[in-house]
Amino acid sequence: MSSAPMSQPQKYRRAGFLNGLRIVSTDLAAHYRKLFDAIEEVQGQESLRMPEESAIRQAIASSQPPPDSADNVAKRVSLFDPHLTVAFIWEIATNSLLLDTVRSLLGRRIMLLCSGISCKYGRSSPSVQWHRDASYLGITPPSFISAWYALDRSDLSSGCLEVLPGSHIGTSFSTSRSEVGTSEPLELKPGEVSLHHPLLLHRSGLNQTRSRRCGIVFRYARADVILTQSSTGRTLRPIGL
Repeated sequence: MSSAPMSQPQKYRRAGFLNGLRIVSTDLAAHYRKLFDAIEEVQGQESLRMPEESAIRQAIASSQPPPDSADNVAKRVSLFDPHLTVAFIWEIATNSLLLDTVRSLLGRRIMLLCSGISCKYGRSSPSVQWHRDASYLGITPPSFISAWYALDRSDLSSGCLEVLPGSHIGTSFSTSRSEVGTSEPLELKPGEVSLHHPLLLHRSGLNQTRSRRCGIVFRYARADVILTQSSTGRTLRPIGL
């Protein structure tokens, strides 16, 4: 007799992630991508390119919130917290299917902590080494979730997220492949989302294709967490949802 299929919360608690959740139609995903293309056309790839890992901390620490004015907003889009100024990114952040899933994992009272643009352009963008989000964001307890929305197709060849299933449980996991076995790529189509636990070990490889691989990361937390100083120096601006 086969066992009943696991629910999303059960899968998340066991593996530390969920993947391939479609939150918008393919048509709306294409529309969002065109809106992002327009931003890219105005301000150029360099302003949206994922920085080298050694520069990420400095970039976050020195980042200033973009102006609130709606006019010519594309020129002011920052890598950090674009949901504060860009309407379609706010639409994604508050998508009902996404929020329902997050609430099923964290509880009813949640807040949006921050967002970020993650773009890797073909054959010229860096990899990100194994890490845990809880190690640098300054959230106590680490009751938050990272949601990665795909603007473009994201697969192993283009540098998608890779995770070590179950590595959020305990502290015995190492980033040595001989100890943890094979990682799992979180491949996504435009309009799909992956969610991962703050203690889950994850990384992303090089974009080895000629195509762009862009996504938007949203971080949601329980409303009762305590925000302390993050190791990056970044100031979080939580919004209750």
